[in-house]
This record gives sequence, C-alpha cells and structure tokens, in this order.
Amino acid sequence: MRIWIGIFVVLSISSIAGVSHAFPRHSWFNWSATGQSTDSSLRAGGGGIFGTGGQQDYGIKCSHCHINDKKQQGHIKLVLNVSYTSGGAKTGWPKKGGVDSYVPGTTYTISAVMMGEHLGGIINGVDNGDANGMVLTIEDANGKLAGTLTSDSGQSSANAACSTPAGLTDPFPYVINGGTSYPAGKTTVIFGDCHAVMSLDQISSPSVAITSWTFTWTAPAAGAGPLTIFYGAVDGNYDAVSSLGDDVTELAIALDEGP
Repeated sequence: MRIWIGIFVVLSISSIAGVSHAFPRHSWFNWSATGQSTDSSLRAGGGGIFGTGGQQDYGIKCSHCHINDKKQQGHIKLVLNVSYTSGGAKTGWPKKGGVDSYVPGTTYTISAVMMGEHLGGIINGVDNGDANGMVLTIEDANGKLAGTLTSDSGQSSANAACSTPAGLTDPFPYVINGGTSYPAGKTTVIFGDCHAVMSLDQISSPSVAITSWTFTWTAPAAGAGPLTIFYGAVDGNYDAVSSLGDDVTELAIALDEGP
C-alpha cells in the first residue's frame, strides 16, 4: 500500500493550485502521506519516500517532482569526493579490475559537492534566498541498505534511534538560515527509517549557497556482493512553495566488492 500512497503524493501534488508544492522542511518527507496530525494544516508528507531512485524508494527520484524545461535543467552535477585509510590516507574508490569497488568493513568519508549551482541567490541585485538539497543511499542487490551511513550531525543508520534523534523536533531545528546551522557547521542528517542520508534543511535568506555535504559510510562485511549508490541533488530557486523551476541531478553508481 505504501508504494501507491507514495506515487499518489508525487504525482498528485502537481495538480494542487496549478503547481507542485515542495517540502521545504526535509522532515516532511517522513510525514504521513495522508496528512500530519501534529501540523495544523494537515499537510501530507512523503510517506517515508526520500527520492533516492533506489528500490527502497520504489525508483522515485527527485526529478519526479522537481521538473522544468531543459533550459533550466542539466546544468548541475554532484561529485562524490571519497577518502579512507588503508595503509595510509587514500582518496577515491578503490579499484578492482579498473572498476570502482569497496573494501568490506572499511569506513569511507564522503563529501558530496554540487557543481554548477545557478539558481536562487542574488539576481539583478535582489536577494532571492537559496535552497539546495541532497539525498543518498547505498543498496545491495536485494534493494536493502548496505553497510552503515552516519551523518556529520551524529545519526547512524545502525542505530534504530535515528528515527527520533535526541533533541529533534518536527520540523527539525536543523535549519540553515543566514549562514548559521544547528548543530553548528553540520550538513547532513539521517531520520525516518534510516535508509538514506540527507542534507540538513537549507532555507536560507539572505543567500548562503550550501553546495557541499559530508557523511561517512562503513562498508558491509565480506560477502555483500555488488552494491549501488543512488543519489539525487536539487539546485533550488527558493520560491519555498513550488518544486517547479529547479535544477536536478541524479545518478546510480555501481560498486563491486573488493578483496
């Protein structure tokens, strides 16, 4: 039933008042698709679908809601800068036969960097605010979360308490605004059923272009086999209402199991 509710939300919101209404608070992705009782507007949420494009999100991607013409889209990309320690500091995914791979049990620090951001910000002398976002998961061949994701603000997918991290309220207090964030200097969060890492809310005015997000991933034990990284990123135009007019990048990256 969850898949149909999620697809209904993604498809039907475009019919409301002629626009597709965005979730300016990321916690809203985890609200019930039939309405949040603690919110006075009874606003519907994403039903726990975060839009990674993976099996856990039923293939639903950011671009299913963040849509626009080709003049506005196709300008950004998300680069994953990877580092780890194995007989010394190393960068990039290890290679196996020239193919990206992972070493079981190894912890990788990942910085996801948006390149080519061009929406929001100061345009013709007017500060329009800025709102960017990122979501990422790593799945095994059965569509299950592989390994352990840990946000730089402290939540871990290995801990069931990530669904209600200490100090979190709804909506999150993690709102970047005017260049400050809570917790200070942090960029990512894990919540809901913990199947993905997501950027902290960025509802920023005056404009502060947040285009880099940091987290770690500990690879699963030996025998997990080939994995796939699914991610999406949105360069938002900060109208705070419509998911139209944004730029989106999405990708699936295969990782082989290394020695």
